[in-house]
Amino acid sequence: MMLFYFSATGNTEHVVEEIKTNGESVVFIPDAIKKGTFDFDVMDNRIGILSPTYFWGLPSIVKNFLEKAHFNYKGKPYCFLRCYVRDDSWKFWLHCQGFIKE
Repeated sequence: MMLFYFSATGNTEHVVEEIKTNGESVVFIPDAIKKGTFDFDVMDNRIGILSPTYFWGLPSIVKNFLEKAHFNYKGKPYCFLRCYVRDDSWKFWLHCQGFIKE
């Protein structure tokens, strides 16, 4: 699995450290942006994106990254987006429509 994450306070980073297993690739989104890396080969067709929420939506850094990122995989991918919402989580999904596409 490849895990992509953004963490401003360390909470999301902690979750990534808890769920990752040996051999999984972990990409800190700000580092990928700094390096200009937006093309990724996903070896096992599994992609995880982890982020906090800002004002019921994705932080702009995550949104911008997802708009530019290209994931190369064979077969049908399994993809999840895990965001941390305190309340009104339904508003979050309204803001995220269209960011994870086929």
